[in-house]
Amino acid sequence: MAKTCLTKAQQVQKRNFDRGRQHEIFGVGDLVFVSSRLLRQQEKGERKLGHKWFGPFSISKRISDVAYVVDFPPSMRLHRTVNICFLRRCRVSSRYPRVLSQKGNSDSSHAAASTSG
Repeated sequence: MAKTCLTKAQQVQKRNFDRGRQHEIFGVGDLVFVSSRLLRQQEKGERKLGHKWFGPFSISKRISDVAYVVDFPPSMRLHRTVNICFLRRCRVSSRYPRVLSQKGNSDSSHAAASTSG
């Protein structure tokens, strides 16, 4: 009696959990962001105030419905097989293009104006 009630309750909980879940399927060559939870960050400030997602990186292979091989640069030193819960699709927008600036370059339009007091 108790075992049947437990299995019935587990089935109801699983159905309720799966109701709002859909696994996103990625193809080879798709660009994804990887969660910062996979990265080792030394200081508390880096974890709290740092970026939540890094990338974009390319998918090189699909292992299963929930595991993918991601092309990381060698400097990152991460395991290439990543669970789908750590991946987010990189959405490309023509309205808001992604512009990356190099460190060390400064625009004159963003230079700080001197104030006299």
